[in-house]
Amino acid sequence: MLFRSQHRYWRIGTSVDGVNPTFWPAMREGNYMAIGWPDLGDLTGVLGSQTLREKLKGMLAEHYPNTPQVIGKSASEINYFLKDLDDGDLVVAANGNTILGVGRVDPNSQYRWEPTDHFSHRRSVTWLDVEPWALPQQEALRTTLRQLKIPENLVAIERRIVDATPKAAASVVTAGS
Repeated sequence: MLFRSQHRYWRIGTSVDGVNPTFWPAMREGNYMAIGWPDLGDLTGVLGSQTLREKLKGMLAEHYPNTPQVIGKSASEINYFLKDLDDGDLVVAANGNTILGVGRVDPNSQYRWEPTDHFSHRRSVTWLDVEPWALPQQEALRTTLRQLKIPENLVAIERRIVDATPKAAASVVTAGS
């Protein structure tokens, strides 16, 4: 039996080019994480495929022509988003080196398609920390979605959520105060 930690850690980009415009405000307010490639359309029909990555490569070659290496990398990132993200995994939303938020993939988070948005492929997330900061070590830059593995970064993410003030509780006044 393989050991698997309680959850994995992922970095998700929030812009088309790593700089501007950032889709973070919409993600934060809507409690979701999202990726682009809107011309691929609704991917619900290919979710259960045993050859999902190969199907994605074909769709990407048709709608977003590029080198085989870029198409392969993009297909892997979309595959991670659709199949590898698990309930409870931690996600850092990033724009370049800046971490904009830390969230947890919601229980029973399902893929959903939003055709009116450039970042049209979505999964629901509860954002636990929404203050900008930076990871101690650069990791997974210039990627849409990548699993984080540097131990120093994983510890920093855990510290952020332990020290974070929950969004909803920040403005609650308790009786007697």
